[in-house]
Formats: sequence, structure tokens, C-alpha cells
Amino acid sequence: MSIEAYEKIAYMNDIYEKIKQGESAIDKNRTITAKQSVDALREKYEI
Repeated sequence: MSIEAYEKIAYMNDIYEKIKQGESAIDKNRTITAKQSVDALREKYEI
């Protein structure tokens, strides 16, 4: 297997894992709105 093929597979596996984490968060009602996210960032960085 070439390094390019390996990197592509690793990249896709990372994407699939992140999708899985997002779906799990949705199932557990561990999500926030975009406004809540922006407000939290503004507070954190005092902007």
C-alpha cells in the first residue's frame, strides 16, 4: 500500500469517527445552538 493510500484511509477513518461522535452527542442531547456557541466563545475570549 502506498503512503498516499494509507493517508487517505486514515483521513477517512478520522472523518467517520468525528461523525460517529457527533451522532452520539445528538442522541444524548449534548448539543448547543450556534448562538450559544458564539456567546461562549465571545465570553471566553472577551470579545
